[in-house]
Formats: sequence, structure tokens, C-alpha cells
Amino acid sequence: MSLIHKIKSLSAIHTILILGFAVSVSLFFCVLSFPPASHDGGTDEFLALTESLIERGEFESNVNSTFPTGSVRVPGYPTFLAISRIFTGSETSAALFLQIVLGTLNIFLSYKLALRLIGKERIAYLAAFC
Repeated sequence: MSLIHKIKSLSAIHTILILGFAVSVSLFFCVLSFPPASHDGGTDEFLALTESLIERGEFESNVNSTFPTGSVRVPGYPTFLAISRIFTGSETSAALFLQIVLGTLNIFLSYKLALRLIGKERIAYLAAFC
């Protein structure tokens, strides 16, 4: 069976999931080849908070910020990064890949939620695609 026949035999939600995963993985490899692409204005602070959690078990950093750490950042994402780093040894790449997996799961959950709430498969596909 050719690749085109295999693709045609997939349901629409499978196609959307594969497309979403493929686009995310492509961007993941772009980020790996150009690391500054993964850093925005808050990245340094998140990484500093992650280091603080791993090294001292404290949610505090010395990164220059206009606001105190606790007033701007919640500990969820730095904790996610710390757990990822402890188990994989990778600074951010494992966490980014896990985010891709979770994002793909969110596509599926969006589809199921829209299907359950609205009951129309086309709208559920649109929700998953968006």
C-alpha cells in the first residue's frame, strides 16, 4: 500500500494529529539548530528559577527583574523544567519535546470536547485544527 493510500485511509482526526505533531517536531529541530529562537524575554528567569529549585530547593532567583520573582512567575513551569532536567539531564530539549507530546494530546482533547459539547464532527475537526 502506497503512502498516499495510507494517508487517505486515516480519519480526519488522525491526519490533524499527525500534522500537528509533524509541524511541532519540525519547529523543535529548528529551535535546536538555533537556540536563541527558544529564548524570549522570560526564559532567563524561568531557567534561573529552575536552577534554584534544583540546587537549593527554593523558588527564588537572582535574575534582574522589575518585579519580585513570586509576584510574576508561578512555580509550575520552573518545576516542570526541573523535573525534566533531573530525569533527562537535558537543559530544555527534553522539556520542549514533552511539550510537543502534551500539545498533540491537547489537539485530541479539543476534538473530543468539541464533539461532546456540540455534537458535530466537522466543528470538532475545526476545533482540533485550530
